[in-house]
Amino acid sequence: MAHVFVYGTLMRGGTNHHVLADLGARFVAAARTAAPRTVVDLGPYPALLPSDAARDAGATPIPGELFEIADDEIAALDDFEGVPDLYRRERILVAMETCTMEAWVYVFSRGDR
Repeated sequence: MAHVFVYGTLMRGGTNHHVLADLGARFVAAARTAAPRTVVDLGPYPALLPSDAARDAGATPIPGELFEIADDEIAALDDFEGVPDLYRRERILVAMETCTMEAWVYVFSRGDR
C-alpha cells in the first residue's frame, strides 16, 4: 500500500474526491506538510509548488489529508493528476497528530518553468 497526501479537490468533500473513492483509497488522518510550502490557486484547483527555500520561507505548512491506496492504483491516480505534464509525484514528509511520515504528493510540474 502507498500513502498519498492530498490538499485540494481530492480531499473528502472535494469535487474530485470520488476519484480516490473509486480507486478504493482509505482515509488515514488529517495531516499537513511537515515543512512550510507554497500553494497557488489555479482557479478550479490548487497546486503545490516545488520546494524552494527562499519562496517557502514566508509560507506555512499546508493542511490536507492522508490516504492509503493500493500500489497498483497509483498509476490511475497519476493519470488523473496529469503526470508528468501538469503534476509530478514526489515524496514529502507529512505531520499528523501523533507522528510524521513520508507520503506521495502531487507537485505542480509547471512550477519549475
